[in-house]
Amino acid sequence: QLPPYTYLAILRAESIQAGDALNYLHQFLQGCQVDAHVSPLGPMPAPMEKRAGRYRAQLILNAHTRSALHQWLSRNRHMLSQIPMARKVRWSLDIDPQEVL
Repeated sequence: QLPPYTYLAILRAESIQAGDALNYLHQFLQGCQVDAHVSPLGPMPAPMEKRAGRYRAQLILNAHTRSALHQWLSRNRHMLSQIPMARKVRWSLDIDPQEVL
């Protein structure tokens, strides 16, 4: 279930307030369209949960084909800025990450 047999994307969020990053990722996932070809893992705290005074969380997206992952992201990426919590967090999307940390 890991590369090179599957394809990954990691949505990372960080915030000053504890819990805001996790709440943001939960809200994102709840607002997304369900797809049988993309499996979310998380949201969960990042391996180093607090760094430089900011709390970090991540959501890992796993798909068996690159096209399924990219199509899912294309359909749902508008949600990233429309969530009310979006103003309280910094987020980044890493497609085919070199590190999962």
